[in-house]
Amino acid sequence: ISLTTTTYVAGTSKLVKRGEAEIWSVNFIATASNGNFMVLDALTDTTLSAGPVTDIKAEGQEATSGNTYTRDYGNNPLQLSTGLYLVVNNGNLVITYD
Repeated sequence: ISLTTTTYVAGTSKLVKRGEAEIWSVNFIATASNGNFMVLDALTDTTLSAGPVTDIKAEGQEATSGNTYTRDYGNNPLQLSTGLYLVVNNGNLVITYD
């Protein structure tokens, strides 16, 4: 397994990888109030469409700038089958994936 660790900044809405992926960890730090992120098992930003979003694999939020959210999935990484799509608002997200 070859892991990649990358930082994505506020305002990111991006397809990172097509097809299968595994998420090993996510670290989020809010840079403004109401910072949040979503990891989607999708090829596009499905949060923009009407109706429920059913492909969220991970999400987090912090109310205050400077607050952090960390999740290490250890030996049980999140499994994605369609693609790795990220949405980041008012914060920075560091994600480790393959």
